[in-house]
Formats: sequence, C-alpha cells, structure tokens
Amino acid sequence: RQLKELTDGRHPTGLSDILGRDGRPLVKRTDFSLIAEISLGDASIVYNPVELRIPDINRVLEQSY
Repeated sequence: RQLKELTDGRHPTGLSDILGRDGRPLVKRTDFSLIAEISLGDASIVYNPVELRIPDINRVLEQSY
C-alpha cells in the first residue's frame, strides 16, 4: 500500500487495480474460474510444493483481488 501511495495510485496492489487504457478492470471476478482452469494446465504448477485444486486457486485469486 505504501508504494501505491508513493506513486500516486499508479502502482497496483491487487488484481482489481490492474486497469486497461480505458480505465476498466482487466481482471474480473467472473474470470476467476477460467483463470483457475488455465492455471491447472500450466506446466509450472508441477513445481508447486502443494497440490492445488480449483477451489485453492480461486481462494488465492479472491485474496489477490
């Protein structure tokens, strides 16, 4: 949060702060299911020390929003 204040709000601190050039959010809560499914198919997930399921990824996305 401090970095966001120092940059006059230009530094995002959550997924909801990432905006397109038109000012609309690029990541919406309605996208979470699709993001979670795509994440499970990403090859890098095998390096995660904990096996993740879609509800786990949705929880991370929600906390990051």
